[in-house]
Amino acid sequence: MFRTLAVVALLLLVAVPGTLRPQGFEVPQGYSFDRKEDYAKYQPQILKCIDFLESAPYDGENGKREAANMFLMTWARRSPSISLRFHTYINTLTTVNPDFFVMFIAGWTRRELTHPGSHDLTEYDLAGIRSIIRTYNQAKGVKKDPAVEEVARLDKEGKLVKWLKPKLQAEVLDKQ
Repeated sequence: MFRTLAVVALLLLVAVPGTLRPQGFEVPQGYSFDRKEDYAKYQPQILKCIDFLESAPYDGENGKREAANMFLMTWARRSPSISLRFHTYINTLTTVNPDFFVMFIAGWTRRELTHPGSHDLTEYDLAGIRSIIRTYNQAKGVKKDPAVEEVARLDKEGKLVKWLKPKLQAEVLDKQ
């Protein structure tokens, strides 16, 4: 009995820490986006990159997070598949943790790639905000942020759409 428990405990100690970290993503080396086909070729890696970024620690991985940010931003900036828009409210959610701007783009990008043909900008914004919330809740090393805690609370209470709708009527910061 003791031997069985010891084996189970050892397996948990070895297996669990690895499963808590994002798996299966390596930043591609030598990527280029010179042709339209280049963007489509990297879509699966972009989705894995987003998953990685939502849970990767901010204080580790030897620069992997920064390389992943660059890969995503380079791809999303000019991808013919993505039509990013940024409203002024996003500034409030990215002031304390500026990398959350990338996470907003990550959530928007995932939504647009997994729901092709949809043009519901509210859903894209919600996906971006929820990516920020996931990152805030999962990634180690992020700074405490009352604004993100507020939208997380609103989302949990089912009130995030009501909070967001009037903000989408405000000025657009950038349109691609």
